[in-house]
Formats: sequence, C-alpha cells, structure tokens
Amino acid sequence: MALATVISAGCGSARYATATAQDEFKAGHYLRAAELYDQQLGDHPDDAAKAMLDKARRAARRDLVAEATAQRTAGERAAATQQLGQFFLLRETRGTTPEPATTAALPAEITAAGEYIEAAVLDRMRTVGLATADALARTFDPLLRQRELAPWRDDLHARLSERAKAKCQSYDSEVTTSEPFLRWAVATYCKRWGATDVVVPPLPDLRRPRFLGHRRPSRMPSRS
Repeated sequence: MALATVISAGCGSARYATATAQDEFKAGHYLRAAELYDQQLGDHPDDAAKAMLDKARRAARRDLVAEATAQRTAGERAAATQQLGQFFLLRETRGTTPEPATTAALPAEITAAGEYIEAAVLDRMRTVGLATADALARTFDPLLRQRELAPWRDDLHARLSERAKAKCQSYDSEVTTSEPFLRWAVATYCKRWGATDVVVPPLPDLRRPRFLGHRRPSRMPSRS
C-alpha cells in the first residue's frame, strides 16, 4: 500500500511538472520551460519530454538573439551583451543545435558585444586604473571564453599586459626592500601579467613574535 502511494505520488508529480512546462512553453517562457523539462527528464526519462526540451531550447536561443538585436538597435549595448551571454550559457548545454536563422544572426551580435566589452574595459583602464579594468574584464569571462570572442579577448589581454608591464617597471624602482609585504604583493601581481624579470621575494616569517612586535610574556615569579 505504501509503495503504491509513493509510485502514485511520483507519477502525479511528473504529470504536474509536464503540465507546468507545457504552460510555460505556450506562454512563450522558453527558458523556464526548458528548465522544467530538464528537471522532468532527470526524474522520469521520456522521449516526448526530451523532444520538447530540445524545442524549448531552440526557441529560447532564437528569442535571446532576437532580443540582443533589438536592444543593440535601440542603443542598449549592455543589455544586448547580457542577452548574448545568456545565449552562450544555453548553447553550452549538450544535445541541441541552434536553428539556421539564429546562427545567421549571431556574427553581428558577437562583433557588437566584443567591441562593447573592449571599449568598456579600456575606458576603465584610462579613467580609473589597471586593477579596476582587470576586475571589469573578469565580469565578462563567461562571454570572453567563447571561441567566437577570442579576437577581443586576446587583444584585451595584450593591452592590459602592456600597461601592467609598464607599471611594473616603475613599481620596481619605487618599492624598496624595506617594505617586504608591499614588494611581495607588487612582484606577485607583475608575475601574473607575464613580467618575467620580476623576482618574487620570500616573505618574512610571520610566526616570529619579534617580527609582529610582540614581546614574549615574562615568566611569572614562583611563590616560595
């Protein structure tokens, strides 16, 4: 009896998930529908649900690229770049290829996103500094790691590295050996940017009380 109840509950849950996914798909919420179909397949593999999952993913990709195009045309480049990032995130799931129309629209959006990212990062480097530009570039990592954006990724890395190496030369002459922690931080940072002539000095032993300025506790006099 208990087993039958569990089976019945499981079937009911699966039917509810299927109905909900179908409702989301009919409403045009393709990303949500794909998520629900994917969950359903994890619990109860089903050919019909798999076919709907593929269909929902294709529709979601088509809409993401279309939204990116519309936002770029309206001058909302940041939003368009975000939509393209969602597209690539969905593309990384296996088993589904985009429709030809979606693939044909991609090059223009990729170029626009690459140019937007590069301009934003370089502007941040000029107006604020290298560290903040590097931090901004890292926020675009999910997009920049895509093979289609390799030209902008490589150019950005070269431009940031060039500025970092120039900075490292001035840092090397400004930071003295009497500042071991600052020198260590600078040298480590410069190594990250490929400054091969930088030597990362060893840090002092932090465990020594004399380095931290602590005094050893004096021995309490024994009571006789």
